[in-house]
Amino acid sequence: EEAVEKVVSWQEHEHEEQWQQQRLSTEMSAAMPYEIMAVDIRSVVFGQNSIANRFRNGLPLSSLVDDLAAHRVDPMIHQELVLDAVYIPEGPNGGVYVSLDNRRLKCMKMCYDEHGHPDQVRLKVFQPPHFARKMLRTLCSPLPS
Repeated sequence: EEAVEKVVSWQEHEHEEQWQQQRLSTEMSAAMPYEIMAVDIRSVVFGQNSIANRFRNGLPLSSLVDDLAAHRVDPMIHQELVLDAVYIPEGPNGGVYVSLDNRRLKCMKMCYDEHGHPDQVRLKVFQPPHFARKMLRTLCSPLPS
């Protein structure tokens, strides 16, 4: 239960940039259809070039990495680890999923790099209209993996 409480706090945002991104995600939830899906973690990219190294409650990102590594939390089970994302179908190698929850994605990618899991993440994928995809592609370039 303690791990679940910590996971909920990982949704909070440290900086204005993350808060704005969360607001966009909330507005998209209300305005756009979405689909929950499991995808290979390597197919999800970050929506911004930098992130805070701590969650808003002060916990370091390593606390979630540790919980993931020890299997105390599982992104395929815990609702709090479903990442909001946007699917942009145009790209050099086909489509790309752009995360709006970058700290949690970073933790999952760190755990994957160190321990080989999780190899799948669940995304709440929004498919914005064409004009929004163009805007997002511009805002998110270059997209680190």
